[in-house]
Amino acid sequence: MAALEEVAKEVLPPEIGFDWADLSYQKTGFRWGRNRVRAVAGVCVLNPCCPLRSWSLPFSVLLSVPIAICGAFVWSDAARLRPRRVRPNRV
Repeated sequence: MAALEEVAKEVLPPEIGFDWADLSYQKTGFRWGRNRVRAVAGVCVLNPCCPLRSWSLPFSVLLSVPIAICGAFVWSDAARLRPRRVRPNRV
């Protein structure tokens, strides 16, 4: 891809440009975005560690969120499978 960019700079006039599409666009454009996500995730993990002066408490809090979400899914499935009471029609 770098060779193609060099050839395009040499051959094409300055008013004509090109852009990548599909998989090539993803390979060139998302490197900086992934690093930014990693940096923000690192700050979100390390930020609670500073005032608490502990590594175990922030990680336990961060790990409790997915466990709570899984528990909510299990509870909703159990509530869906529970038989409902049928009330007789009153006239």
